[in-house]
Amino acid sequence: MDLKNTLIVATLAAAFACGGGSSGTPYQTPTPFTAEAVFRSAKNIQTHAAVLNLVANAQANHIGTLVVAAKQDEDDEMPSGTVFYASAIAPQATPGFDPLLDVITEAHKVGIQVKAWVPQFHDQVAFHKDPSWPMQALVGGVVSNYTGATPGTAYFVNPCSPAVQAYELSILEEIVTNYGIDGLVLDWIRYDNWNMDMSAGTRAAYLAANPGAVDPLNVNLATDNADRRSWQAWRTDQIGNYVKAVRTRVNALKPGLPLGIFILPPEFVEVGQDAAKFASQIDFVCPMCYWVDWGFPPNWVASGVLKDTAAKVGPGVKILPTLGLLYPAADLQQVNATIRAQYPTITSLDYFQYWTWNAANFQSADALRKQ
Repeated sequence: MDLKNTLIVATLAAAFACGGGSSGTPYQTPTPFTAEAVFRSAKNIQTHAAVLNLVANAQANHIGTLVVAAKQDEDDEMPSGTVFYASAIAPQATPGFDPLLDVITEAHKVGIQVKAWVPQFHDQVAFHKDPSWPMQALVGGVVSNYTGATPGTAYFVNPCSPAVQAYELSILEEIVTNYGIDGLVLDWIRYDNWNMDMSAGTRAAYLAANPGAVDPLNVNLATDNADRRSWQAWRTDQIGNYVKAVRTRVNALKPGLPLGIFILPPEFVEVGQDAAKFASQIDFVCPMCYWVDWGFPPNWVASGVLKDTAAKVGPGVKILPTLGLLYPAADLQQVNATIRAQYPTITSLDYFQYWTWNAANFQSADALRKQ
C-alpha cells in the first residue's frame, strides 16, 4: 500500500469510527480472528519456568492454541530431528525435562490447546542413521547426498524411501500415543528442488511405475517439458501417499485427532508439494504467507497463496494462514482486511516468529487478530 492509499484508508477509518461514512452507519469493529502462536522449542521452552511464562503470556493475550515444535526444524541450535519430548527413538534436546508434556499440562489447565509441530524430511538425525537414507541430488552430473543449497547447512532425507517413511512415522506414532495433543501439524514434507531425490532406488521405482519414461538423470530439469512433468507428477504422488499413510496411522491410534500441514506457496513448485494430492487426508492446512521473506507485496497473500490453497484443498479443509509476527504492522493490517473481505470462512490465523516469544510479541498478536 502506498502513502496516498494509506492516508485515504486512515481518513475513512477515522470517519467511520466517529459514526461517519456516507450512509451514517457507525463503524463496526470486526469479529476478532482466533490466534495460534507457532514457536520453536529450542528458543522458548527448555525449562519449566519458560513454559509457565509462555502459557501465562498466551492466556493474557487470548491466544487459543500453542503450536509446539516437538522436533527440531533447522540445523542451527542443534541438529534437525532432535526432539523435545521423552523419546525412545530420537535424541532428546533436554534430557530429564519433557517440554512437550509440560506445555500440554500447563496450557490445558487454562483452556489453551496444544498442537504438536513435527517436521518430517528435514532431519539431520535421520540423515546420519543409515547411509541409504539421505536425499540424493543431481548436481553437475553427479549424484550425491544433499545437505542444503549451501552444503552443510540443511540435511534432508529421502521422502520416497520406505525405511525413512517408517522412521518418521514411528516418531509421529510415539507422540500421538503418549501425549494428549489437540492436533498434529506436519512440516518439511517435500523435496528441495527438481533434481532430487535421485537415488537409484527412487529412480527405479519411478521407472517401474512409468514404463517408457526417461530416467530422471537424463531429464532436462531446467525447463518445462513432458518428461519433467511426468517426474513431478510421480514425486508429488509420493508425498500424497505418505500423508495418507500418516492419516491412516493417526486414525488407528487416536481417531478424530486433527491433522494438518504447513505448506509452501505455489511459486515453489520445484519442491514437489501439491496440496491437491493430500487435501482429502487433512483437516487443516497452514500456508506460509511470508511475503517479506520472498519479496512479494502484501496483497499477494490473498491473490496468490490463499487463492491457490483454497482452489487445491476445497471447502472441507480449514485454512490457517501463517503470518510473520514481526512483519510491518501496516502490512499485517492490510492482509487482515483483505482476508476478511475475500475469505470470510477464514477465522483463525497462525503467527510465527523465529526468535524467542516475549510479552510484547503476544500483545502484538492479540492486537493484530482484532484488526
